[in-house]
Amino acid sequence: MLGFFYLSIIWTLSLQVTSTAVWRKQLHTQDRELPTFDWFSIPPSRQLVWHECYTTQIPPDSTQYALPLPPSPSRKPYCARLSLPLDYHNSSNSNKISLAVLKLSVAQGGPSHGTIIASIGGAGNSRVQEVQAVEAMGFFDTIDPDLEYDFLVFDQRGFGYTTPSAKCFGSKLQLKVWKQRMRDLGQISTSAGKESLLIQSAGAHARGDLCVESGNGKTDIMKYMTTAYAARDMLEILLLLEERGRGPLGAPSPSGTHVPKLQYLGFSYGTFLGLTFASLYPQLVSRMLLDGTVDAYDWVGKWQMAHLTDADVVWSTFYTDCFGANEYCPMWRDSDSEPKDIENRVQVLLDKLSKRPAYSISNGNLRMITKRDLRIAMFQATLTPTFAFANLADTMNELLQGNTNLTLEFPFEDDIPFSDDYDEDNRAGTNEDAGAALNCGDTEDISESSIDEFLQYLSALEKQSSIAAFYQAERRLRCLGWPKSLRPDAKSRFTGPFTSGNNSDNEHSNPILFLNNRLDSQTPIENAYKMAKGFPGSIVLEQNAKGHCAFGNSIPSWCTISHVRNYIRNGSLPKPGTICEADCNPLNGTCFAASGRWSFGAL
Repeated sequence: MLGFFYLSIIWTLSLQVTSTAVWRKQLHTQDRELPTFDWFSIPPSRQLVWHECYTTQIPPDSTQYALPLPPSPSRKPYCARLSLPLDYHNSSNSNKISLAVLKLSVAQGGPSHGTIIASIGGAGNSRVQEVQAVEAMGFFDTIDPDLEYDFLVFDQRGFGYTTPSAKCFGSKLQLKVWKQRMRDLGQISTSAGKESLLIQSAGAHARGDLCVESGNGKTDIMKYMTTAYAARDMLEILLLLEERGRGPLGAPSPSGTHVPKLQYLGFSYGTFLGLTFASLYPQLVSRMLLDGTVDAYDWVGKWQMAHLTDADVVWSTFYTDCFGANEYCPMWRDSDSEPKDIENRVQVLLDKLSKRPAYSISNGNLRMITKRDLRIAMFQATLTPTFAFANLADTMNELLQGNTNLTLEFPFEDDIPFSDDYDEDNRAGTNEDAGAALNCGDTEDISESSIDEFLQYLSALEKQSSIAAFYQAERRLRCLGWPKSLRPDAKSRFTGPFTSGNNSDNEHSNPILFLNNRLDSQTPIENAYKMAKGFPGSIVLEQNAKGHCAFGNSIPSWCTISHVRNYIRNGSLPKPGTICEADCNPLNGTCFAASGRWSFGAL
């Protein structure tokens, strides 16, 4: 899923909240812009040729840091552009891609335990941009406080700074205006009926045809963006890594004398990439931590029903948390006798917005706030409930009171940009076209499914979740209009079995550590238990918390951190059935002083 990483960043990193109430997040007071780098200054190479890059780093943010800050930036960035085949299955196709690879190297000396490859964020997002944001907030130092590892990320095919880029619209402004126009034409819901869905379906087909027009036939990257190909790209990186130390700056690192094994961290969609690699190349896995696990069989299937089963359960905790906080929760009233009173108040607000949208005036700009906008905010808050619930309570209370100058800038899904700037850094952040190409390419083709079939799917989603069904349906609707000419060949996809027993040489991967919050509105913990069965000896470590990814949108407990560190260092796994309790309680304010360090958004 796409679209919420930067929405989460907006609402968790740059807001200013001055109240000292325990339900209110104390946040950094300065805007934090990502540094830039000219990736085209690096010539592509068949080797990993490292160049200094991003020399101006984001300074560590003590207000977002749950652990002691390092005295100086702990890792130095190096960049490379790796030239790889466009089509691994057709040697007559000589076209190449240039993979953007970023390595965060230990500042002094080589890493004593090698390199860990990480995949952070949703399908379509730039790992290069995301990893800089989370690294400034201590993410990798939490996992590796002794600075024993380098960390490496790469922008997958069509993503971010990797070229060619998968994009259909000529500018970001054109994309935003199109999306706003489609929302104005109707919403996706069973109550809206078939007519609205027919309109949205026509829009999906039109967008698909635009993607065909923007491509280039044989070299069109969108046909070669499957997760199976991303796993093969990761294998190529692995084979080129020099684990005995870093090569001279600007010179290719010599090949190792043995094939190194993968050390990997995967979060959200990154868990599917990890599961794919571990199934295709089980003998090459050393350590693999998967947090917020995707049901791989559901991901490659037709309708994708394994995402939202916990979404409404997570949202329901807003009412209980707010009721327990009493006067510290802005949505609580003296007359409330149970959480249901707060739930009724939220429903009153939703009903008001459905009849007459509210509006917000901020920085010379005017925005309407609709029922759909609030539902998106509610769903987004379930990804980051530890601190987002507090912000949303403030906003909803002000909307109920009719305020037009909101204390917190409302987290709109798609702000229309003030310029038509579509430079590399703008384009790299979140590429929805790339996300659609990946998701529609990985999954079973639904382009010939009828509107009635899609309505049945939508109805099933609405039974799962009242706040997030429309979001999942909109994502899947893209594939209803995805052209067959942009679909990958069957040999470019991997649909299972997802198990370490695939390889005929009987060399199985090492056990995987699956990590999940007990309540996750995007990747329910049942997914982790299901996928762990395919990898003998693997363990699910459960954190008794809520939010998407245990390390992503909640505060990992010291219990969780200790088990993760032990697994990364020596491969030791927690005992089956281990549950790590949360160290902080959102009702006493301890979570908010340490939260907001990183955010992985939706799939």
